[in-house]
This record gives sequence, C-alpha cells and structure tokens, in this order.
Amino acid sequence: MHASAAYIASVSHASSLEPNFINSSQVHLDMAVSTFNNLVPPSESISTADVLDSKPKQRLLSQKIEEAGFSSLIQESSTAAKARLRAVSQPQAHAWLRATPSPSLGLAPEVEIGCNFGCKDRMRPADVLVHNWSLSRPAAFDLKVINPLNSDSILEASMIPGSTAEKGERDKHLKNDGPCNERGWSCIPLVVEAYGGWGQEAVSMFARLSKLLSLRQRQSCSAALNELYCHLSVVLMRQNAQALLAHAAGAR
Repeated sequence: MHASAAYIASVSHASSLEPNFINSSQVHLDMAVSTFNNLVPPSESISTADVLDSKPKQRLLSQKIEEAGFSSLIQESSTAAKARLRAVSQPQAHAWLRATPSPSLGLAPEVEIGCNFGCKDRMRPADVLVHNWSLSRPAAFDLKVINPLNSDSILEASMIPGSTAEKGERDKHLKNDGPCNERGWSCIPLVVEAYGGWGQEAVSMFARLSKLLSLRQRQSCSAALNELYCHLSVVLMRQNAQALLAHAAGAR
C-alpha cells in the first residue's frame, strides 16, 4: 500500500541530486503517482509536476493513504465496528505494542488501597491518595476502565473518539467531587477505555508525572512518558486477556 509513497518520495528527492535521473524514471514515477491517487480522495490527489516541485516526504504521503483507508473503513463499518476503530485509533491505545520486555511489567494492581484515607466505609472517593500534589493540596486519583461498546455509549463512541472516557470523567466528578472537597482533596479521575485510550485528565496527570520521573530516573520527559504509557498499556491488555479467559471458562 505504501510502495507508491516510498517510490514518489525517493525519486523526487533523487532528482534534485541528479537532474538526469528523472529521464529514466519518468514512466515509473507516473505509474506511482497514478497508484497513489487511486488510494486517496480526489482532494488529496497529486501530479508528477507537483511531486518534482514540492518533493514530498514519504511520511506525509503515507499519512494521507492511511487517513483515506481509515475513512473508508469507518464508512463501511457497523456502529459497533466504528466505535471500536475510533477507540483503538486514540493516542497511546497501542502503547503495549511498543513496550520493551521488562521484569517490572509483571507487576499489576490487584486491590484498591483507598481504605486507609480516613474513610470509615467502602464508599471511598479514590483509589490512590497523593499528598502535596498541587499547592500542598492532596490529590485523590480514582481509576476506572470503561468499555466504549457499552449500550449507553456505543453510538457516541462511533462518532467521537474518546467520548466514553470523557463521560467516565464527568461521572467520577459527579460522584466524588463532594466527598473529596469535604476532605480538602482534589478529585482527579484516571479513566481509560478498554482499548487503551486515556481521558484528558489522565493525560495531563501523566504529563506532569513524567517530568517528576525524568528527574528521578535521569532520562528525558518523553522517554519517561513513553515508558509510563507502555507499562500501563501492558497491564491493561493483560487484565483484558484475563477477563476474557475467565469469561470463556465460566461459559463452558
């Protein structure tokens, strides 16, 4: 699929180094341009003259092909399939695929640890409490995994990527803002869709946390953030797999 993009980029850049190179490659370049235009909508089509003049990068051409393919899939899919495609296309949803093998990835949360926060019952407003998170105010982090294919969210999820996580954040605030304010805490919901896309409040929190981790681990912020997302993504996908296996075993 991306062969035409690769050839167009290579020949156009080579022609600037050796002007006579295009004479022997003109026919093949025209064919590559035609193939590329068949993969993208008319508004994104190009001409051989445009290619030789602008010398586009392969990444840009490939991105246009991928966007056209994704748009075609969306148009041809059912509501459930649309919701699933939009969910897995969110930033960091595929972080588990780029995770490097590490012993630390064997660790996964198994129990909530919120019962020592002064709460006298199980209706606690958080899973993890962090003291002095912002302006000496503690932050109550409340984790929730939510499925965009649920009946109450699937229609919106099929049209708006990340809408299910956004709804989960609103629900957490409605439920926990009151109890958190009574204790002088900030409520920060950490909502992730089952396919790996995080809510915006979690994204903001991870960005801040990565800065602290980068200082502690003596690495760049981007490296710390990537490692954080990879570890969380692996844990999520492992728990998804275990849930599916448990459901399959119970159905026998």
